[in-house]
Amino acid sequence: MAKDFKCVVCGRCHLKSRRKITTKALKQFVRKRIERNLEENDVICEKCRSIYRKTLKTAIPIIGDLLRIVCAVCNKFRPPLAGTHPEDKSIAEAMLEKCKKGNAIQKMVTEEGLLTKRTIYKLVDASNVLDELADFPVLSMDKLREITMGVYQLKQAPNYVREHEGEDGKFELYVCKIKENLLKIKIQSRHSNKLSHTVFISYSDEGDIEGWYCTCKSGARVVGCCAHVASVLWYLGYQRLEQQSGSRRDFKTSVLDASHIPSSDESDCDSLPEE
Repeated sequence: MAKDFKCVVCGRCHLKSRRKITTKALKQFVRKRIERNLEENDVICEKCRSIYRKTLKTAIPIIGDLLRIVCAVCNKFRPPLAGTHPEDKSIAEAMLEKCKKGNAIQKMVTEEGLLTKRTIYKLVDASNVLDELADFPVLSMDKLREITMGVYQLKQAPNYVREHEGEDGKFELYVCKIKENLLKIKIQSRHSNKLSHTVFISYSDEGDIEGWYCTCKSGARVVGCCAHVASVLWYLGYQRLEQQSGSRRDFKTSVLDASHIPSSDESDCDSLPEE
């Protein structure tokens, strides 16, 4: 009876960690170790099974060859994953041009202390957000893609804004009194309920987005923008127009009502920036 509890590989008796040898690959591994054919009642312990699992990693040296084979098959029999577009060159040139420029909004916010001042901002009521921002640029999806330099942030925007519909997730929207066409938005972090970020967006009377800045880790980028900025631009420049046409769900409840904000002149400086 004791023989039934002994591992066929190491020969030790294991009452709890013994396992039957079922898979073909495991049987081949055991036969090479014990140099004989397996019997029906042979078992293997968990320790020896872990050694077997480690040997599976021996395929790592040939992964490169396998990858080249798969790629060759895909190139031969599958259509291209991505094609060239006429606007690719202009997009690349625009990205290179933006790389040479700094973030003017970040510089302005830092030098003039716009992040910590409260009295220079007017909170927009949730019920009046569409009227207050009637002059905000109308942004098509193509224009949004030009700003974000991709679609990743735009895919996140609808769900991110929808998360702020709840009572605990509303964001605060402010209009700057001393800087024309400058918005300040307090928005909850995507990764922590206890952390919030501040987004600044500047726009022109001609209907252009002049710049942006967010206090998250990647919020100062000028080639594209972070998901916080993209979500705000998507909501204010695109989604709110869909609301007016009645074809989409009303998202104006995402903006915190001014009547629910306690008045204070204290600094509301954010926590450490984090994406």
